[in-house]
Amino acid sequence: MESNARVSRSSWNILESYWHNTAMAAVLSFWAGNFNSLSSIAILFERSSHVSGRIADIGIDLVLMPIGAFFMVVIWMSFVLGSYLAGLLLPKLGLTRSLLLQSIYVFIAALVVAAGVAADSSSDFGLGKAILAFILPLSMGFQNSVTSQLPLERTTHWTGASTDLGIALSRGSYPLVAFICVKIFSFIIGAAFMAYFIGIVGIAPHNGLFFISVGLILTSVVGDKINKRYSLK
Repeated sequence: MESNARVSRSSWNILESYWHNTAMAAVLSFWAGNFNSLSSIAILFERSSHVSGRIADIGIDLVLMPIGAFFMVVIWMSFVLGSYLAGLLLPKLGLTRSLLLQSIYVFIAALVVAAGVAADSSSDFGLGKAILAFILPLSMGFQNSVTSQLPLERTTHWTGASTDLGIALSRGSYPLVAFICVKIFSFIIGAAFMAYFIGIVGIAPHNGLFFISVGLILTSVVGDKINKRYSLK
């Protein structure tokens, strides 16, 4: 109970408002969609915002491709580590600084990619891919843990949310239905947005990560300012 109270005090007052909470959840889902799309298309050649499929891949690859299982374990453990760090730091740092910290993680990933560390393809199981398999999911695990401890709820993957959507529909909980749908569609838009710029416009992958890092910084700064004005009313 004490931990939950600390987390509650570390959040923004605007999250008590359905509309503000939905808007913030949508923006963070948008950035997660960007990140997952970029990771899948051009950097890791694996999804990095969730681990549901990665868990299944560990069992499959243990039999068919043991080196692949190793990389899936790295992705999973990195995601868990990110969640663990957010669990420790959110009550101490608050939401604004936690989001800024996540932007630093993404910025570091951008620097690593800009330095030439990359996977050449989905079948590349070299050192570069191992490094990215650690760095990228850590950032998403961190964000998902931060939002999961707050009314924002999950913002990086949609298995549980899709289940909740079906339950909410069956019970006629339409505000919850709208909340979940807005997050999912924001994620899809983010994924499409980055896919366009990477796959069609042809921007460098590290520039995509820099863009996401800046977006997270702006989200945290603008959200903090709105929260302060809301709290004064």
